[in-house]
Amino acid sequence: MKKILWVSPFAPYDRVPHAGGKAENYFLKGVHSSKRFHLDVITCYRHREKADLDLDEYGIPNRQMDLEPNKAMLVLKKLANAESALNPWNRNGCILQNRTEYLLKKALKKYLPQNGRPDIVVLEWTETVLLHKYIKKLFPDAKILAIEEDVSFLGYQRRFEKAGNAFSKWVLGRKYRTLKRIETEALRHADKIMVYSHKDAGLLLEQHIPGKKIFEASTYFDDFSKCRYRSQNKDIIFYGAMSRFENYLSAIWFIENVLPMIKDKECRFIVIGANPPERLLKYRSERVQVLGFVEDVSEYFEASLCLAAPLLLGAGIKVKILEAMSAGLPILTNDIGIEGIPAKTNKEYLHCETPEDYAGGIEKLLSDRSFADEMAKNSKELLAKNFNKKESLEKLIFELGNMCSRRERGRMSDG
Repeated sequence: MKKILWVSPFAPYDRVPHAGGKAENYFLKGVHSSKRFHLDVITCYRHREKADLDLDEYGIPNRQMDLEPNKAMLVLKKLANAESALNPWNRNGCILQNRTEYLLKKALKKYLPQNGRPDIVVLEWTETVLLHKYIKKLFPDAKILAIEEDVSFLGYQRRFEKAGNAFSKWVLGRKYRTLKRIETEALRHADKIMVYSHKDAGLLLEQHIPGKKIFEASTYFDDFSKCRYRSQNKDIIFYGAMSRFENYLSAIWFIENVLPMIKDKECRFIVIGANPPERLLKYRSERVQVLGFVEDVSEYFEASLCLAAPLLLGAGIKVKILEAMSAGLPILTNDIGIEGIPAKTNKEYLHCETPEDYAGGIEKLLSDRSFADEMAKNSKELLAKNFNKKESLEKLIFELGNMCSRRERGRMSDG
């Protein structure tokens, strides 16, 4: 049985709250369940996640390292990571934290004498893709599969372009240019690259990464297709991990710029997502509810008029959009929100850029219930036709099998 070493900076577990973690958990455990490969996992976790870790329950050999096992280490972690977060000249473009890099390299170094050489190393997320030189030094014969949750330099580019002052623009510009250079260099050295959208594949092709290395897959998303949309609802929801600045800044933008323009005062803005910051919580009122983490978001999908996602930053396909569309909830979003999703405005979603666009779209849904119902139906059909996570898992397993076969043929020809 061929051996796969799966390396990630973020721990996979069934209750993981963030979208990228859900995709990692689904594909990693799916590869293990195929019983075609022996799978080992090296990853890191935050102390609060310890009770949720479940790789042992699935019988997956692993080494998972606590980034902050005690209060003293929490302080040391913050000190160690200060350089990787703040230094514009950081060698990893400020995306891979120093503490995480240290722990991953330490575990990788111990892996070889304890477990032997892997046939394939899967590098999940850009952070670990940047370790490709170290990986090749340890395992020179192993094939490398890079999984890009999104093309990270695009997110940095958007932050750079929206910087509010000259100093921030200089710092972010330097980080963006560094990350673009090292991310594309690392991907050129991978044997295969999995991306989650046609747009991300195109971005890599523009960087002269050979197309034969790239394959596309549908990312994981929770399926809410059993939800029943009721167009008589009036609540507007925003959904996502509220600890991420691109989410809470977008929610604040809507509260400040769009909500005052909506004439129907019974329309409330409902913000759903774990760890909302105080900067967002201060907007709570009768018209603005900030709920934090919600165990089952489906009841809010069924009780809302639409989802508004005026995303200001970020890159890659947005799982929050896929999940809301699977529920048949009309979507109002912009270029960033809809990228990677082959939807047409006024059919499967409403394209909005300005506050007037969002307010006008909401008024249209309120006044034309048949239009809202038709959009709900169309969005469900679009998801069913274009996003199939089971087929994507099968594609990943097929590609891993091919990589093992090519590695075996290479050994035979060398012999």
